[in-house]
Amino acid sequence: MIQNFKLFTLLTFISLFGFSAMAQDVIILKNGDEIKSLVQEIGTEYVKYKRFDNQTGPIYNMAKTEIFMVKYENGTKDVFNEVAKPIETKEASVQESTSVKNNENTETWTLYEPTKFVYAYFAFNSFYNHNWDESIRRGRLWQFRLKENVEGKRTYYTEYEKFISMIDFIFSNIEESDIEYFLKKLKRRKEDTIRIINGIEPDGVNIYEEDKKMFIEGLKILLNEENFDTSVLKEKIIPFIYGVRNNIFHGVKTFDQMIGVSQRERLDIYTIIIMDINELLFRVLEKEIQITLLTRKMGIR
Repeated sequence: MIQNFKLFTLLTFISLFGFSAMAQDVIILKNGDEIKSLVQEIGTEYVKYKRFDNQTGPIYNMAKTEIFMVKYENGTKDVFNEVAKPIETKEASVQESTSVKNNENTETWTLYEPTKFVYAYFAFNSFYNHNWDESIRRGRLWQFRLKENVEGKRTYYTEYEKFISMIDFIFSNIEESDIEYFLKKLKRRKEDTIRIINGIEPDGVNIYEEDKKMFIEGLKILLNEENFDTSVLKEKIIPFIYGVRNNIFHGVKTFDQMIGVSQRERLDIYTIIIMDINELLFRVLEKEIQITLLTRKMGIR
């Protein structure tokens, strides 16, 4: 019981605070001080920001001559000097931000277009690095260790092996109602989804024409067939989204490409898939260790 409580505590911490540590900018001053913030504007002489611990509070102005560097929440950074210029991409992203329709409501994307997808995949990546069967058996979070290959040598698990393990864990422990939940958001916008994914442009680096065809085929199967086949998810859907992740994280696409309407629409679909898989994992864990996560009690979905 104590071990299960420890696992519950860790999972609740992840579900509540998994993203918050990432969603902040850090202003590093020339005297060494750091300010956790949400940067609002980069001007010619001043940086406007809100304090991260008081996001509804006032906007502060900091002279750029006092700032050494700003580290943004998306991982990028800018170094200033006495004649520092405005950060064009940061301002352009704010100016270009538009309302993006998803399946339920209209939300505003600001600062960096792939933010939702990046955070969703960050959580997904964190989750699949744990061996959930072993975590349940041991009563505590257990990450993948070295394994022995056919030659008897100890090797690391590949990314593919790890997320396949998590998919198997999830779909071997869920109920029919959970699968219906997984598909309902995509099916609610079925025709629109097919139109959007037909616009995928292979880059010849992480995504090839064959990858595109497999993804489209797999998504059509998920949307049209009544009998859910996990192999479609494992072999066609997730590997493709992993390629999209590499495109974004390794800078294959340009800034202009990332803020394009069609790209944002596709990222919205990928995000729905990843977030729903994350949600299914928590549903399974709730059943397996017989607890209700604090997020559920608070009505957070």
